[in-house]
Amino acid sequence: MKLKRIFAAVTAFALCASLAGCGAAATVSESAAESAAESAVEATPAVTEAPATEETADASEAALRVAGLKGPTTMGLVNLMSDEVASNYNFTMYGAADEIVPLLVKGDLDAAAVPANLAATLYNKTNGAVEVACINTLGVLNVVTGDANVASFGDLAGHTVYMTGKGTTPEYVLRYLLTKNGLDPDKDVKIEYYSEASEVTAQMATTQDAIAVLPQPYVTAAQLKDSSLRVVLDLTKEWNKVCDTQLITGVIAPESGTVRLKGDRVAVFDPNGFIEHGVSHVPEDRNLQGLIGDMSIAENLVLKDTDDPRFSHGHGLRLNKRAIHAYAQSMMEKYDVRATSDSQSVRELSGGNQQKVIIARELESGPSVLVMAHPTRGLDIGATSFVHDQMIAARARGVGILLISADFDEILEMSDRIVVCFEGRIMGEFSGSKPPINEISLAMTGK
Repeated sequence: MKLKRIFAAVTAFALCASLAGCGAAATVSESAAESAAESAVEATPAVTEAPATEETADASEAALRVAGLKGPTTMGLVNLMSDEVASNYNFTMYGAADEIVPLLVKGDLDAAAVPANLAATLYNKTNGAVEVACINTLGVLNVVTGDANVASFGDLAGHTVYMTGKGTTPEYVLRYLLTKNGLDPDKDVKIEYYSEASEVTAQMATTQDAIAVLPQPYVTAAQLKDSSLRVVLDLTKEWNKVCDTQLITGVIAPESGTVRLKGDRVAVFDPNGFIEHGVSHVPEDRNLQGLIGDMSIAENLVLKDTDDPRFSHGHGLRLNKRAIHAYAQSMMEKYDVRATSDSQSVRELSGGNQQKVIIARELESGPSVLVMAHPTRGLDIGATSFVHDQMIAARARGVGILLISADFDEILEMSDRIVVCFEGRIMGEFSGSKPPINEISLAMTGK
């Protein structure tokens, strides 16, 4: 049978917007991902199916050719390798992603486990000929130490933490979790980065009570050398404690229940699927999940539309910078984004102006549903008023808004309907016109 080229996208966390691998062996920089994909696509302009000859028919009965990167990227394949159906697969391990990409694009591989940022790049560069089949590795990041006094994020204050993955998922996750637990990543904790996880384990071996963020299988390898090492924090569990918007925006597929938009059931729970159904998202952490800080205002405004013919040629292969610049200027004027120019880095903007960039991007896509998680957190009175005005205007245009907020007054002021959830159960549904505050308060406690 004919096999469509597919691959398993791997990520350390099912982050709402973070698509990068975990650890040095599982991380491909954006420039490297672009370069590897572009060179492979140039070498093979189109991915085509070979004619159905006797030779290809015989090949269809052969083992499925699967490639993996050495290290945490391929951890999710371990059970498959040891399963009774392993004989149906031919596994090959590679040291770098750029060894895999040409083979995958040319059809010399049937599937590959690669970092998710490379997955996205490959999909775009091949116009969908290479697709994501599944996410096969989750929850491989841990804080490891032999220090008996370290048991929580608060205990990391004043310590040095060794890790890999600077500029990728591991760094973003750690910094986010430190901030959520009341620590300043730049002041309260010293983070030292290494290029390889093996360098981190070597450093731990020579440093008393060292603390490190490590992916599997390096955690186990380190513990085999030093029995005093223990996992004190599972970063997946810690993430779940502070982030409550993953399911709603399609990062984690639910085990039960259904979602319907305009009467149609949403069958595939992934970010692209929700976007195609007209769902936009204003995340709770604008810096980690909503913006790419080192990119310009203009670039952030078109993040979801780089393959739009208005802004690029060849489905995103070549950006039309003049059109993007003109669009960004009009959006800055429309949404009152105050900056020196549209080329200014969004990291340099105030919180209110950063939020305006996100709202502009999400509303201009013409959504039918807008999910807003804590949209005014950390904003001043003027910026808060602007966000609320945009929400009211969107509602008047027929946009359904799902507001998630810890600000009780905001919920009471903005809602037409209030649904209270407690530990995964709906405790009550109330009208927003004359909300019964006492009943809502009791429902929030599970009563």
